[in-house]
Amino acid sequence: PGSRPAGMPGPSMPAWLFQKGALALAEAVRDELAENEFVSSAAVARRREEGGRQGLAVTVELRSEHFHRSDSILQTAQDALRRHAGCEGNGVSLLGYQEDEAGLPGSHQMGCFRRAPRGFDATVVDMKDESRACWDAYGAGCCRRGALCRWQHPFWTMRFRLILQLAPNGGGGARQAAPPRVASSSAAASAAAAAAAAAAA
Repeated sequence: PGSRPAGMPGPSMPAWLFQKGALALAEAVRDELAENEFVSSAAVARRREEGGRQGLAVTVELRSEHFHRSDSILQTAQDALRRHAGCEGNGVSLLGYQEDEAGLPGSHQMGCFRRAPRGFDATVVDMKDESRACWDAYGAGCCRRGALCRWQHPFWTMRFRLILQLAPNGGGGARQAAPPRVASSSAAASAAAAAAAAAAA
């Protein structure tokens, strides 16, 4: 995070608490996507962004026969982010959420979501106390009052990325049947002797 102009409020929480809230948000999105019938798997991982900043990514694997549902999965992920951000006392929000109404899955700019290769990006920011928040800074991503604003502005930021990818080997195909069990040599010999005796009788 960069320094704040004199007179503007400082961070609303320590860095470790913000990182904890951002991780909880990513895990909530992962858990919701993992329940989707078209998702093969979903996982959270930390990312190292340019400049050494930390980021978070949720990687979602789809089976080849379900990959045409990518836009639907992206929309589900965005809805989950909106719903969980600011909830459950995690102290985080999405930057630019007021622009969401202009966002469409097929467009490059999707409100607070930005189209990225195989998914989208969003910016997670700290918001400890809604009653002290500057809604211009949080909702629109900018505040015309600048250093004169007495309300809380985002201090900590973290990039969130949703990545769609094909499950290994396409994730398709029927489950392979277990190979037939091979009898031991003694068992096979016994079975052969019994068969011969039955034939002689």
